[in-house]
Amino acid sequence: MSDDIIPFDRDRQDEDAIGALRTMYAAPGDQAYWDGLHGRIMGYIQASDGAWWMGFRNWKPLGLVAAAIALVAVGFGAAGVRDAETRAAYDAVLTDTTPSSAYERVVRTPGLSESDAMFLYVISY
Repeated sequence: MSDDIIPFDRDRQDEDAIGALRTMYAAPGDQAYWDGLHGRIMGYIQASDGAWWMGFRNWKPLGLVAAAIALVAVGFGAAGVRDAETRAAYDAVLTDTTPSSAYERVVRTPGLSESDAMFLYVISY
């Protein structure tokens, strides 16, 4: 075994520590604790009726209008992008003069005989 590897042996002290931590952090088992917690949470929620964030309740219609305007703006923007992509695709198809295969590329090379073009085509693979 090399010096830089430390073996992990679980001994009895580890088991005792794990058991103590489990009992220390275990959830309470009695129903009264959970009922009390529920009551405290609900009381806090009911008491927060006058909190600062409740002032934004009346902003809901304004938020819906802003969201609708944003959706319309995104729709117009997407339509413009789609039109631009369609135009670019048509231009690419109509102005494409590059050969689509190795055979066309070799055959279109000026100054080659047919046998030389065929040879170059075969060795290109």
